[in-house]
Amino acid sequence: MYSSVFLITPLYLSSLGLLYFRKAIAEYNLGREEYKDSLSKSIHLFEINGQEKLIETTIESCRKFYNQEVL
Repeated sequence: MYSSVFLITPLYLSSLGLLYFRKAIAEYNLGREEYKDSLSKSIHLFEINGQEKLIETTIESCRKFYNQEVL
């Protein structure tokens, strides 16, 4: 019998941070304060996956395009 527990493969997990980042940008453009939570989740997912370059890119993009400070 199959278990109801799903395993998250590294490929899906590595993409999840990018999805949360895009979600944060959409929420920011809609004027919703929830963007901060989504942005924080994306940074944490990048950290979990060892994607330091994406953390730097995310922080720089927030500064440059959205005039927002992260961390």
